Amino acid sequence: MWKNISGNAKIGLSLFLMYRMQVVMVVFDEGINFLVPICLWFGLYRGNPGLIVNGMNLQDLFTYTFLTLILDVISRTELTWILRRGIRSGDLAIEFLCPCPVPVSLISSDVGIVMVEIPSLLFIVLIATPFLRPVAPASVWSFVGFIFSAIMAMILKRIIAILLGTIAFWTLEGGGLIMSASLIIDVLSGGLLPLAFYPHAFRDVLSVLPFQGLVNLPIEIYLGKVQGNQMWLSLLGQGVWTLVFVGIAALVWRTATKRFVVQGG
Repeated sequence: MWKNISGNAKIGLSLFLMYRMQVVMVVFDEGINFLVPICLWFGLYRGNPGLIVNGMNLQDLFTYTFLTLILDVISRTELTWILRRGIRSGDLAIEFLCPCPVPVSLISSDVGIVMVEIPSLLFIVLIATPFLRPVAPASVWSFVGFIFSAIMAMILKRIIAILLGTIAFWTLEGGGLIMSASLIIDVLSGGLLPLAFYPHAFRDVLSVLPFQGLVNLPIEIYLGKVQGNQMWLSLLGQGVWTLVFVGIAALVWRTATKRFVVQGG
């Protein structure tokens, strides 16, 4: 099965590299996503770089942006749209011929695409590091916790993407709903703005939801804002939410595929 998964990853990588302009646009997109928040933080802290707002100083925010870019690259996925197109066109039927489960096949192919984005990410990191000087992890355990949390974030993001893609089993025009859901997830995860800047009551609600584990939690662990027993409890909660979403996705997928009918020959 592992041979099939690695094969799918290589196919996904090859298909992505066929479209050179798409690769260029990915690099351009990453650069924009990096520069816009940096300019925002510079503007907010201009003339007072030592200012601390809700426990975050300027260097923390530079590091937050730096790590958000990394998490965005490893978690970025087109699974929702690939699945939607496959369902609408009937091409998804080909995936059922694979020896491994369709969701596993799609995810492994998607991971291959991530490999393309890693060199561009390293380029941006090498350029930006001397200027922004992101802080080091608060401790060795903070770095270990960050790695574990980032891996779970990568898995959870793809499970959510598959769940959103299955909307196409029930409706042909779910594009607006998918884009709205993606934007809401970005807001709730801290992908657009650190949750430290949200109202306290709102943060309390988000702390028990799974979405903060996609961006905010890994970075707060790295910065040492969450450490000790609280870190391990947060990682446990993130792991539980990941398993819950895997179970929900399996149930929805089993129900949805019963509606999948391909006509023609």
